[in-house]
Amino acid sequence: MFRLLLAFLICMPFLSQGQSLTIKNGEAIKTFAPQTYYEFYYGDINTQCCNTTVKGMITRVFADSIQVRLNDIRLYNKDLDFLTELQVDMEENNLLYTLPKSELLQLTAYKNRKQANNNGTFVGIGGVLIITGIVTLANSYDFGESEFRDGILISGGVQLGLGISLLALSKKKRYDFTDGWQF
Repeated sequence: MFRLLLAFLICMPFLSQGQSLTIKNGEAIKTFAPQTYYEFYYGDINTQCCNTTVKGMITRVFADSIQVRLNDIRLYNKDLDFLTELQVDMEENNLLYTLPKSELLQLTAYKNRKQANNNGTFVGIGGVLIITGIVTLANSYDFGESEFRDGILISGGVQLGLGISLLALSKKKRYDFTDGWQF
């Protein structure tokens, strides 16, 4: 009895974590870990007027749909010309959302929710560094003495290089289901 209880307690964290996901495109196969945080972009492929972005962790994968523990949802409808964004901490409420596999257009996977949130921060900081680097390089021509100009050129180049590096590091691979990826 003690061994059964011990085995149950050891397996319990793995049972409540989520479910892994495998997608394929021809010979390429990609399997995501159970703790992966996803951003699903889906809508009507034919009209491209209405789409929805859902962020969360997968709880179950069905034959025709995916069930997600919802964190964020964003709705867009071009016909009605509105954008509705609902971003509250839905994790406390444990809301489940089911989305159809047939309407899935794009998938982005992050290691966890923190990485998904940090991704936007790195994009913002990288953009600011690129802009300030360009301004610094442009201002280097205002200085007449070459000894100051060289330092300002180096400073502008470093800012530009750091900004490009942060943008490159923040870019996540997106799996586009219109290009052949499937479950």
